[in-house]
Amino acid sequence: MGARSRERLSPCDVARGNQGPDEQSLRGLAGAAGPQAFGRQGAAGAWWLIAEQPEGEPRPTKYVFSNRPPRTSLKRLVAIAKSRWWIEHSYRELKDVLGLGHFEGRSWRGWQHHVALVLLAYALLQHVRRRSSTKGAA
Repeated sequence: MGARSRERLSPCDVARGNQGPDEQSLRGLAGAAGPQAFGRQGAAGAWWLIAEQPEGEPRPTKYVFSNRPPRTSLKRLVAIAKSRWWIEHSYRELKDVLGLGHFEGRSWRGWQHHVALVLLAYALLQHVRRRSSTKGAA
């Protein structure tokens, strides 16, 4: 990113939930032409670049391109980009704890049943966790 681009960046602070306090500088840059190098173009060629710069770092360390509409708020874009952590965490738990990857059958129907039961177990686990956390807080 050139010096001219940095001047147009808008800072955004976002709470990070279980990952701890937000100690990072998150900035967004709106553009008029899509990132052609990646072969993607959003509605009317609009794109966003979100750069994450941890405290103490001289330059951003992570970048995210988005083709969300220009009217999307920067806070919403950052929340979407950060939701990836929850997706990866849930997927890891489904595989490691509940056995999502343990299916050894050969039929589509058997695989669907396996996935349905694993997702049901995950929903029950989340329900029990939420109930126990609200009882502990009361």
